[in-house]
Amino acid sequence: MSWSTSASTTWHYPTCSANLRCTAGDLVDGFRALADSAHRAGLRILAATIGPFAGAGPEIGTPEGLAVRREVNDWIRTADTFDAVFDVARVVANPHSLDHIHPALDSGDGMHLNDRGAEAMAGAVDLDDLAL
Repeated sequence: MSWSTSASTTWHYPTCSANLRCTAGDLVDGFRALADSAHRAGLRILAATIGPFAGAGPEIGTPEGLAVRREVNDWIRTADTFDAVFDVARVVANPHSLDHIHPALDSGDGMHLNDRGAEAMAGAVDLDDLAL
């Protein structure tokens, strides 16, 4: 699969569907491809970790999916692929169960943040990293 942002720029990236589960390697390869394309175009690339979603239900918060999230987040935090990383996952996680959103920040569905959660997520952003 690919998408095009202009007649001269097309990105190709690994795809995943409901029938084919993404591995951590698939996601890392996709993130690397996007970052490489951005860097070749002279752009900076900023990334955020994948937030907790264990409370979203058994179809979404599977043990396999949560393991992939943890592995990809570890890579995002330590890779030199990005120009800046915002560790949203650490900021919004329940300290007693890191795969879950902190109850005070959860919208109620176990996957999306409420307004306080959005404020916490925004607090993870170093504004200096957004300067052009």
